[in-house]
Amino acid sequence: MKVIADEVNIVTDKELMEYESTGRAMKAPKARPGGPVTVKKNVALTATPTVSYKPDVPVLRKLFVHIKDPEDAERLMRLKDVCAKHPGTSDIVLVLGAEKKSAIKLPFRVEDNQSLIDELVRQLGEDCVVVK
Repeated sequence: MKVIADEVNIVTDKELMEYESTGRAMKAPKARPGGPVTVKKNVALTATPTVSYKPDVPVLRKLFVHIKDPEDAERLMRLKDVCAKHPGTSDIVLVLGAEKKSAIKLPFRVEDNQSLIDELVRQLGEDCVVVK
């Protein structure tokens, strides 16, 4: 395996957790002034040990909330207020209509802890809240 890099940066667990793609295309790598690096024949290269790094990154889950009547503005506002009290890293997906035909990923994330789930179940009903 070969890796060619102009620059290497250490990424912390916090930066990894908070990363969101910007959608920008990557720049093409820059060529070195002397051209590609060559290795002389019969030169022993010392192998570096393979390091396995697994940061303590929790598995991101999704919270699905079913709103049977999408015209119920009061219920939607209560959902927003409850979620605002629990910011976090889990996506929240709003499933709309009795037939569950449309779903919207909300533009904010929540901490899918038991406190939030209990509050949503009280507000919406047990059959309307699922964590996957």
